[in-house]
Amino acid sequence: MSMRDNKYLKFLIYFISVISSFKYSHAAEIPSDRIIKLDLASVYNTFFDIRRQLRVGLEYQIEFKNNLQHTFHLDFGQYDHYSFNKYHDFFNQNSGFYAIRQDVRTFGAHCLYGLKYTFKKSESRKFHYFSCLVSDFNFFKKHIKTFNELNSEKSIENNHQFRIGLGPEIGIETRLYKRFSLEIKTAILFNLITVKSKEDSPNIKPYKALWYDVQHTYWLIPRINLCYAL
Repeated sequence: MSMRDNKYLKFLIYFISVISSFKYSHAAEIPSDRIIKLDLASVYNTFFDIRRQLRVGLEYQIEFKNNLQHTFHLDFGQYDHYSFNKYHDFFNQNSGFYAIRQDVRTFGAHCLYGLKYTFKKSESRKFHYFSCLVSDFNFFKKHIKTFNELNSEKSIENNHQFRIGLGPEIGIETRLYKRFSLEIKTAILFNLITVKSKEDSPNIKPYKALWYDVQHTYWLIPRINLCYAL
């Protein structure tokens, strides 16, 4: 597990300890069938992750039947930005020592739709538990600028990728204050289809995921939502 993952897990543990410290309220049920949510995990990554990111995660939930809700989540923005140099001909045998500089930016979005079932709520319980079937439609564009110091040649390359995943999700929620509540959930998505603009280009990873396998056949997406009942 990477340093980024360890920091993220500490962030999750911290939030769990915070919500556990709240005293239980008998008015724990959120008094609305429509809820808007801000993904605090996306906010955390924007400010504290080692990657240069500028993104936001928003969610809308609406109840359509007793204990059943639709959820619509959109996480979008810049997911990565870095530059590096490739050095050539260290021993000056041919054209001489030179560098090729690349500037890489990755933009995209995760669009997640969920069918959520909230288990029967009890006044004696501090947390409400739920499960969900989630689909993840993610799209990424990797923009690569290349500059060759040897001949001052510039080039631009754009790689696009679209991926669909489907899988289960579980989570807990608790009311914080009046119309505010906190929701923590984790989904595991399994890849159904991946379409790339260039078949030989490397896969672009699912950036919202905390963890994924090497082949990107499945990935884990945690979310920490600050919720407001409309």
